[in-house]
Amino acid sequence: MANQIRLKKIAEIVKRQISQAINEEVDLKPEILITVGDVVITEDLKEAKVPISIFPNAQAENIFLRLNHQIYHLQQIINHYLQIRPVPKMIFILDRSLEKQDKIEKLIKQTK
Repeated sequence: MANQIRLKKIAEIVKRQISQAINEEVDLKPEILITVGDVVITEDLKEAKVPISIFPNAQAENIFLRLNHQIYHLQQIINHYLQIRPVPKMIFILDRSLEKQDKIEKLIKQTK
């Protein structure tokens, strides 16, 4: 139980820090919005799966590739901030739930 609480705290810290690092370190156009979802950390602290939502969807793949190219730099920022060992290795996952939600809403509006 205590380990689960610790993992949740670490996940929240990683989420907050990676969001801040992306905002400060990644050069993006003002119209691009990146949201970091709930981070999932493995129990052995070796990996952190970081879901990333990108708006507008048309540019999501391109921006996601740019983020993955800068993951080493972003990982270094997290490594510096976290005072635990091992520091979880970040794995970005493109979160398409907003895109799916938008499609569902459009379908619902069409049926009314």
